[in-house]
Amino acid sequence: MSGVRVGEETQVWPVGGEEFMTSYLQMEIPEIGFEGDVRTYTGDTAAEFYAEANCELHAKTPHELHELANRLTRYAAIIDSAADRWDTRIADGTIPAPEA
Repeated sequence: MSGVRVGEETQVWPVGGEEFMTSYLQMEIPEIGFEGDVRTYTGDTAAEFYAEANCELHAKTPHELHELANRLTRYAAIIDSAADRWDTRIADGTIPAPEA
């Protein structure tokens, strides 16, 4: 699973005028063209996850398709782990969330 990345560095970018986007948790899975992050925009009171994915997958044999399914299962585990990190950062106050 080469190139898979989950980052937790808080990053802030201007998006126009006085508006900024703050990214708290970033995830990239190049094989399936998946890039996403947990972010807020100026004025938001809670972070949300946004992602884009674009890929074309190909298998020449049933065995190759099984291998692809195994990789996608591992990717699902990585995404689930990122959700756990998001939970942890909500609990420690480093990512904003709506009050319960």
